[in-house]
Amino acid sequence: MTLRDDALHDRSLERSALEELWRCRDVELLALEPLEVGHHAELVDRLLGLVSDVARQVRGRTEGNPLFAVQLVGDWVGRGVLVAGPAGFELADESTVIPDAIHGLWTDRVDRFVRLWPSSRHPLEIAAAMGPSVDLAEWAAVCTWAGARVPPYMVTELVGARLATRDSTSWSFFHNMLRESIRRGAWAAGRWVGHHSNCADVLAQLYPGAAFDRRAEHLIAAGREEEALAPLCSAIAARLDAADYPRTEQLLDRYEATVEGLALAPEDPRRAGGWTFRSMLIRLRGAPKEAEPWVRRAVDAAARFDWAEVSVAAHCELGYVSIAQGMPDEAAAAYSEAARAGEEIGDDLHVGLSLHGLAHVNLLRGSLEEAERLFLRAESRFDATGDLFRVGWCHLGRNQVYRRWGDTDAVREALGRARALFEQVSSRDGVAHCTHDLGEQARTEGQLDEAATCYRFALAEWTAIGSRKLMVARLNLGLLLLETGRFDEAGATFETAVEILDERNEGHLLPSALSGRLACISGVVDGSVWDAEVERLEGLLTSTGMVSRDNAMTTDLAGDRLLAAGDFERARRAWTLALEQWRGLGEDAAAAAVEAKLQR
Repeated sequence: MTLRDDALHDRSLERSALEELWRCRDVELLALEPLEVGHHAELVDRLLGLVSDVARQVRGRTEGNPLFAVQLVGDWVGRGVLVAGPAGFELADESTVIPDAIHGLWTDRVDRFVRLWPSSRHPLEIAAAMGPSVDLAEWAAVCTWAGARVPPYMVTELVGARLATRDSTSWSFFHNMLRESIRRGAWAAGRWVGHHSNCADVLAQLYPGAAFDRRAEHLIAAGREEEALAPLCSAIAARLDAADYPRTEQLLDRYEATVEGLALAPEDPRRAGGWTFRSMLIRLRGAPKEAEPWVRRAVDAAARFDWAEVSVAAHCELGYVSIAQGMPDEAAAAYSEAARAGEEIGDDLHVGLSLHGLAHVNLLRGSLEEAERLFLRAESRFDATGDLFRVGWCHLGRNQVYRRWGDTDAVREALGRARALFEQVSSRDGVAHCTHDLGEQARTEGQLDEAATCYRFALAEWTAIGSRKLMVARLNLGLLLLETGRFDEAGATFETAVEILDERNEGHLLPSALSGRLACISGVVDGSVWDAEVERLEGLLTSTGMVSRDNAMTTDLAGDRLLAAGDFERARRAWTLALEQWRGLGEDAAAAAVEAKLQR
């Protein structure tokens, strides 16, 4: 892979991806120096087939830059400047001027076009400010706003001059260096900042509730940094909802750099705008322990400066960070504070999110009626504001309640409604969750092939969008292996999961991984190893109060395997854990079956 430093201008997404690639152990970054004189001469003289005098001029101007040499000769061929002579290609007109640098080549081409179409300069510059790809309707709107007349058939002529490509609704610059050369000219003429300002104002009119990230970038380029903070926050929130984590990180970096550049006063709440978002991003990527310092920073600053809105959002996020670390009591306290304070200031979004979080706390504790009630209250809040995305998450939450109750029809209905809403708002993450939970229901019904298909789809989607939720799908694939008696494969899956979850401190998933591993090693490993494993699991289940069907099934299976190995005392210990889980779930028949085993 090769790249040019100048090609990364205004390409933050590609730059971020490259920086991540450079951090990989097996990747080596090499700086390409200019070609040695001899090698550059060989390129120009032999490969490009130029006569000696022209080759000498090209060698002198391009100074070891093979890209410049190839593009320069390509431009001459395209314009008919070179003709075939007896000793190689030669200039048709000896007065042809060779540009000093590669940008000079593109600038010359732009200047020739503008001489043919004198009013095209400003529309070209506006298009360059809009980006590599130019929406025709948006471009026309900005040009009208700026008073720049677009010559008839201008895009067609650009395509004919090999300066652009187009489709039915947009056109693109033929090469990024062409756009960069136009930018340089507009900047030198003092017009570049004004073009960005016009783009920002027009986007605000065209898309009052969208295009936040594009508007913010134009505002920053226009020197209107303070105005850019609000649309940046809206853009970050939208990208988080879409699970577009790489873009979220870029926008967050942009927000924090802008805040730092503005040197806001210590009591300005906008200083904290990025901290809660940073916590959300890190948590959603699966590292709640790393996220906690960020949200704590926001909570502390909100208390110190009496920032009511920041406090509500930060306490709500603290609830999610706590539940992700397996701390339901701390989560409940944070959610309750966010809901209380949110009601006081009319923050319906975070009141709804806090109710949704409290519903999950009750779901983990086995208080299913209260969980359903809270999911419905949260859904009502989101429905009132037209927030279809979060209404979908409430349907998804209620499906878990109905699955605990064994209401198959209600589960599938809730999942169907959730998926329809997620598809409507183009949420890949939401659709992946629905498909994953459909796999959970299929596994409950004994449809193991359907369950495996659903888990694999969710795993692929979460992998594609960079979400660490893929660990949930991996755990469930491990449970499927258990149910089909493939203990060695399942054991390897759970072993890896425990190592990763320990490293990330994801306490809410750790009991499932530990109980799965316990089932795999029961009756196989030395008794002291098993004792240490079960003690850790007992401690986690006691401290979190978590109950789940998976924990019940795996500890029940662990007891059965120990009994088969002749270790009745340890089997009783595993069954005791299973009994507590089945009772917490309200599964009386399963609990009675375990009690019968204990009475042997």
